[in-house]
Amino acid sequence: MSGRSRVLKNALWLGFATGGSLITSLVYGLLAARYLGPEDFGRFSLIVGVGALMANVAQGAGTSVLTVLSAQQYRPPGQLLLPGLLTQAVIGIACVALSVPLVLLLGRDRSLLVPALAYCGGSICLLMYSAPVAIFRGLNKMQWSVAQPIAGLLSLVGVWLAARGRVSLDRIVAASAGAQAAVLLIALIATIRLYPRESHLRISSRVVSEVFRKTLGLSGVTIFQSVHWKVGTIMVQLLGGAYALGIYAAGAKPVENIRTIPMVLMLSVFPSVSQMASEGTGGLRGSQVSYITLVLALMFPAVGALIALSPTIVSLLYGRAYAEASAVLSLSLLAVIPGTVHLILIMSLVARHAIGRLSIIYSTAIVVEVGVDALLYSRAGLVAAAIGAVVASVVTALMADMYAFPQAPVLRERRVAKMLVVGTACLGIPFTGILEHQRWMLCGLTIAAFVFAGLVLKMFPVGRAAAS
Repeated sequence: MSGRSRVLKNALWLGFATGGSLITSLVYGLLAARYLGPEDFGRFSLIVGVGALMANVAQGAGTSVLTVLSAQQYRPPGQLLLPGLLTQAVIGIACVALSVPLVLLLGRDRSLLVPALAYCGGSICLLMYSAPVAIFRGLNKMQWSVAQPIAGLLSLVGVWLAARGRVSLDRIVAASAGAQAAVLLIALIATIRLYPRESHLRISSRVVSEVFRKTLGLSGVTIFQSVHWKVGTIMVQLLGGAYALGIYAAGAKPVENIRTIPMVLMLSVFPSVSQMASEGTGGLRGSQVSYITLVLALMFPAVGALIALSPTIVSLLYGRAYAEASAVLSLSLLAVIPGTVHLILIMSLVARHAIGRLSIIYSTAIVVEVGVDALLYSRAGLVAAAIGAVVASVVTALMADMYAFPQAPVLRERRVAKMLVVGTACLGIPFTGILEHQRWMLCGLTIAAFVFAGLVLKMFPVGRAAAS
């Protein structure tokens, strides 16, 4: 299969998996918000946010290592499977167990102990079945990525069953934990059935040492990365309490879901990028420019439309009780573009195992966001937290570009820079106050402005290809 066909197939599978995860995660959060109310939803968001933070520390490092090893060295799945499961179990339990005392410390509420423990158990199950998914992803078998949307569907079934009785925070969290345990069982059975006589299905001390060493090395980066994604949740909880966090989470959660969409493209091409980085081919920068140009052409109009419709979206999804979340949503959406660019640029750094540089990027972003929140929260409230997230996202994009391609930064490439300038100007249209009560017209105007400017300035890749 050609490289282009492989990337297309990967994108289709990952698109299906990511779309399913996006929808199920969004519906799960919406049901929790509507059933629990702002204050209990704030407690729910604290448990999920801190639990996901600690799970990402283990999952991000372990799965990235397994994907890179299987992509670059073409190891048989069985040779990495047992070491991968062992690594995920040991490091995962050590990381996720810390989420429980952190939730109790931040929430200052003993009643959070049981749901925090339940979410912790579900996270460990997720980490375990992420090992075979990551290995097969490196071998371009992206169909294994459907494990997560399956878990999401099972979570919704669990919430539906809980809603037939008395809905509580404990039951909603337990629905997710039970779903993750069920998917772990299914994944392990499927793996064993696929490779029942695999000669390499064993624990090799050499491979275990290699996986552990590289996972621990990358774990330092994922700690900073995970905290970077959750700084807003932590700071709002500390500065505003459970109710404020419930409102903030309602505005920020859709943005978190949207941020998973670029992961489809990134994971689709990550095996190829890993091979380019290991072979030292000169086409890596050109491919990054192409990826970024394509993603920006798709995401600028989509983000502009969502910003224009943010009050309508919040009212439709959450109801009037969460009306304040529309300002958080509209501002937080501005972080999607730089966040997407940074995800693409760090692929080459991850493939090169540039641990120190990745740590510097995320630690700097954390300091910047915490500083913005601490400085502005007393004056602007939740808006300050959204602004902090945007500023931190811009910092990660600029620093990732600086470290990935120091001699010829991608963001200074003419076609990329042109699209960033024009697209950012178009995103400012919904904040001007025009068509305030005609949101759908404002949405159309924002999209039309970007498309018109793109055609006039010949920014779009399709237009250039046709001209050539």
